[in-house]
Amino acid sequence: PLFTLEEDAAPRFVVSIPESRGGRLAVGETVRVEIPSIDTILSGRVEELSPSAEQASRTFRARIILDTYARVRPGQFGRLLLSVGSEESLLIPEQSLVRRGQLELVYVASPDSCARLRLVRTGRRFGSKYEILAGLKAGEKVVVSDPETLSDGDRIEEKP
Repeated sequence: PLFTLEEDAAPRFVVSIPESRGGRLAVGETVRVEIPSIDTILSGRVEELSPSAEQASRTFRARIILDTYARVRPGQFGRLLLSVGSEESLLIPEQSLVRRGQLELVYVASPDSCARLRLVRTGRRFGSKYEILAGLKAGEKVVVSDPETLSDGDRIEEKP
């Protein structure tokens, strides 16, 4: 082609939605779209939903018309932000985590005021906190101040 014409209308955001999330959208619904390159979240309206999944990727195609588009350019990357519900997670501060090789450990405060080393399995990271998938129970206290300098069984003192 010698040149490409761009339409001077509200931009459309086209997204492939996983099969597991396909039923969460409806035509006419208002959704949010994040455009990382311009550090903004825009609202839009679902204009069209594919009635069937693409066979190879098992995804549904959705076309969304963006409401505000002053800084959006054709071809920019965006993310559709869908609410998927809520869940409870056990989180610990990053400074509580002790890494030794590929092992992830924390010191837990025992009832006799000693630090007990415990193997944990981490999940997702949320800013400066880590999700704990295994190795800790809700309500257990972990050492947050200089855990790298401790040894298993060291006496500790709880500070408010």
